[in-house]
Amino acid sequence: MQIQLDQIDLKILKLVQQNARLTAEYLGEQAGLSAPAAYRRLRRLRD
Repeated sequence: MQIQLDQIDLKILKLVQQNARLTAEYLGEQAGLSAPAAYRRLRRLRD
């Protein structure tokens, strides 16, 4: 299955590529999302 990546997904992906141990809270802050929304996007990118 192929997913479309938007600017927020790309920002999260870039951050995680630099440091895979970042928290969902930090990722959310950097991407302008809540922690649960950032976690959902990260989980979708990983799957």
